[in-house]
Amino acid sequence: MKKTLIILSTTSLLLAGDTSHLYELTPTVGGVLPEGNRGLRNALSYGLRLGVNTNDYFFDKLELALEHAPNVRIKNSAEETDSSRFSANIVKEYDLMPKTSIYALVGVGYEFFRKELSGAKDDGFGNYGIGVKYAINDYLNVVADVRHAITFRGYNNLFYTVGVSIPFGAKVVAPAPTPAVVNGSAPASKAEVKSPAVVIPAPIVELDSDGDGVVDSKDKCPGTPEGVMVDEDGCAKTVTLRVMFGFDKTNITPEYMAEIEEVAAFLKKHTQFNVKLEGHTDNIGSKAYNQNLSNQRALAVLNVLKNLGIEKSRITCEGFGEDMPIASNDSEEGRALNRRVEAKFRD
Repeated sequence: MKKTLIILSTTSLLLAGDTSHLYELTPTVGGVLPEGNRGLRNALSYGLRLGVNTNDYFFDKLELALEHAPNVRIKNSAEETDSSRFSANIVKEYDLMPKTSIYALVGVGYEFFRKELSGAKDDGFGNYGIGVKYAINDYLNVVADVRHAITFRGYNNLFYTVGVSIPFGAKVVAPAPTPAVVNGSAPASKAEVKSPAVVIPAPIVELDSDGDGVVDSKDKCPGTPEGVMVDEDGCAKTVTLRVMFGFDKTNITPEYMAEIEEVAAFLKKHTQFNVKLEGHTDNIGSKAYNQNLSNQRALAVLNVLKNLGIEKSRITCEGFGEDMPIASNDSEEGRALNRRVEAKFRD
């Protein structure tokens, strides 16, 4: 039976979802803006990038990129050439909304010209950049970024691109080990001995209407949703974590980090679980503002868990705004309780 463990109810004002695909293939189109004193005209370009998603503390993806700019023209001349650029980069993502993230990158590469001309010489370069990524669904993203490249000769180039990112290559789950053979061999078969038939009365089976593993006669919480992990009374196991913040504040203070670290430790120990983070607010402000604020709170917990080594592919988040209070919004105490994030774990 699938199990959902409701672990974390974070009463907070916090700042503040991705697939389990291992690779991303991104065809791009864009342009090149060379430094003025290089003597080259602006040019169009196209390219292809291969990303390998990682679970590193410092970056989220390794990227190999190839870009080609045909018909690179020399200023005040009829001469032209083509350029091809190869680069390797590390990429760090930061989530803004459940489907939108920004990213930063840094890396090195080499640029080749079909025909070397003045201002168009083969050369190595370093580059850095920023971009934005929007997930249309689990299998298609739209990306756009700007990259600044500095050649070893000291020339500057600005590259701007848009593209579609196609995730693929789901991570493989290791099969369960084959049961060991006791004493090196299977037990020897014995000759079948016929015995008189014995009539065994049919056992009495008690009903478990909600399928939570606790029979109805002992279930103190009937109607538990399918997949919820329950205690011996048939009630959802819940651990409440309250992290208090002032009104409209978005920082997570150090005094509450230890409790979030416990959740990360749970996820590392129980790798069969994924987590969904659900953000909530009080009723101060407009519904639209609170909806966005609840998303940001859930994303804050997501980013803390990522920095603690939990794969982003195991975390999703959703904001519910002010629509699901757990206390009255008529008092400051009640509003503080409603400023929270809840985390639900499912295998």
